[in-house]
Amino acid sequence: MSVICTLFEGNYHYGVGALVNSLCVQGFCGEIYAGYRGPLPPWAEVRVRQNGSGTIFDVSERCRIHFMPLDTPLHLNNFKPHFLLRLMNEQCPDDSSFFYFDPDIVLRARWDFFEHWVSHGIALCEDVNHHLPRQHPVRLAWKDYAIEHGFTIRQELEKFYNGGFIGVRREHKDFLETWKQLFESRAAESIDLSRFELSGFEYPYLLLDQDLMNLALMLVPHPITAVGPEGMDFQPGGYVMSHSAGNTKSWRKRFVIEALRGRAPSLADKKFLEYTQSPIQLYSPRELATRRLGVKVGSAIGRFYRRR
Repeated sequence: MSVICTLFEGNYHYGVGALVNSLCVQGFCGEIYAGYRGPLPPWAEVRVRQNGSGTIFDVSERCRIHFMPLDTPLHLNNFKPHFLLRLMNEQCPDDSSFFYFDPDIVLRARWDFFEHWVSHGIALCEDVNHHLPRQHPVRLAWKDYAIEHGFTIRQELEKFYNGGFIGVRREHKDFLETWKQLFESRAAESIDLSRFELSGFEYPYLLLDQDLMNLALMLVPHPITAVGPEGMDFQPGGYVMSHSAGNTKSWRKRFVIEALRGRAPSLADKKFLEYTQSPIQLYSPRELATRRLGVKVGSAIGRFYRRR
């Protein structure tokens, strides 16, 4: 069986709702574990129930969310391997495959695509800047850092992967353990893991959680199965996921104003709106109509005016 998980706080609950809606529409049935800080989502408060495993929200007869409150000072981006390992070791000891999705992603492919995908190795998606050759100075610095800290390079890689999606089987758990160890190594060097950016562009050039993830992939011998940047709609031709990457998320955007600044609504913005109403309703009919109108007007403006 497969387990889905995500991490969120604040208004990222909109993204969680859209992610879950897209999972249901694409055929997922099962358990979703959402680690969170702060209050529960407003759309969940009236329908949650308590049982021995915590707070549960029944999305449908075949899908439910387990809300798991978190007490960690870490930025949630830096808590991903910890959370996945917690699920593997404590919450879901009998399940075989685990998928993490950032709460700003929606699915476009049917769920069975993901099930087949992870059967071939660690499932990932290449990032926007997806080429990082084995002799690139940044990757060479990562290698030096790893060796200095007692790790062994197990495989040479050429691609750079986005940390917003990970599919991993239980048999490849040591990848998550290695990723977690790298966070611990950085913390021992007084790097503040409560921050999104771990450092500036300075040796060893491990700026973000996904830099550490990409290094961890070099330290385990497991096969990697990846789609290109189109897998998150970072480039045209995608059909797997849409990822509302960047600082201004789809649920925060004022589409007309953004379009007048040269940033028309993205495909990820449009896909987000597709998944806001069922089975979880995130907007009232009036709110949804307003946002759809904003996308329509913003897209029209974008046909004539874009940033260079």
